[in-house]
Amino acid sequence: MDIWKIASVMRDPTDTNHLATDPNAIYKYGLTKPSSCMVVQSDFHFSDVKLLKIHFDVHHTKNLTGKTFTSEREFELDVMDLLLTQIRHGGVYTPPSTKTVRDRIVCSLANMECPDFSDLDRKTVLQAIEEVWDNRSVNEKWLARLATKVDLLGGVILRKADRTSFPKLSLNQPSTYLELIKNEKIQKCILTLGNPPVIFVD
Repeated sequence: MDIWKIASVMRDPTDTNHLATDPNAIYKYGLTKPSSCMVVQSDFHFSDVKLLKIHFDVHHTKNLTGKTFTSEREFELDVMDLLLTQIRHGGVYTPPSTKTVRDRIVCSLANMECPDFSDLDRKTVLQAIEEVWDNRSVNEKWLARLATKVDLLGGVILRKADRTSFPKLSLNQPSTYLELIKNEKIQKCILTLGNPPVIFVD
């Protein structure tokens, strides 16, 4: 467990589309270790800022600066994400197994729904997906098992789809294009080697 310190939290001046207190307003935060002079910055939203203010019992955003906490994560983005996930769970959070994460994908697709991982930390979700990808391609045996489970559980056909039938999307990670079919309804979706690992496309 390492000790981390919040070096800064401030409004992103380039975000002119939201009021400062809008839950979706973009803020920048900096993280560092007390023994280091290097600060790593990233973005999150005012909804996250509110969680931190409640957790650290401060009224003003500027008072988050200097607050410290411990984390089992090593990568800065994972550190803040895990802290926020723990706060959402009331301070106690045990990451699920990667199999549990993939089982959630099965249940959601069997119901023609996009899986929701907002209650889980990003590293656990990404690890669950990385385990069933071979370099830049989804493991075909796992994909076949996924299709079988989705069919058995919900009577939904899962099959590969023609990429050209999808709208142009800016995806920076390896992706597999699929269709979910039940009765006369067709739902396009994309499996990605990223987070979120499943994207529904209208």
